[in-house]
Amino acid sequence: MMETGQSQSRFGPVDFAHQLRFVDETKYESARWWRNLNRVMSFFGLLIIGAIIALAIIGTRQGWTLSSSS
Repeated sequence: MMETGQSQSRFGPVDFAHQLRFVDETKYESARWWRNLNRVMSFFGLLIIGAIIALAIIGTRQGWTLSSSS
């Protein structure tokens, strides 16, 4: 193995620094995608929580109750 970060394989020289950059870039893009998804989903989560609170307030004011048959 050479000291410059390269090695020989049966397919030719391998540049480990290039491979590490590629892996780091892939991880960064994946993390960026998940961060964007989390931002969008948090917005929808807030809408759902708001809708539940609004329904609870409306139901309380209008007297929605569960009717029991006994």
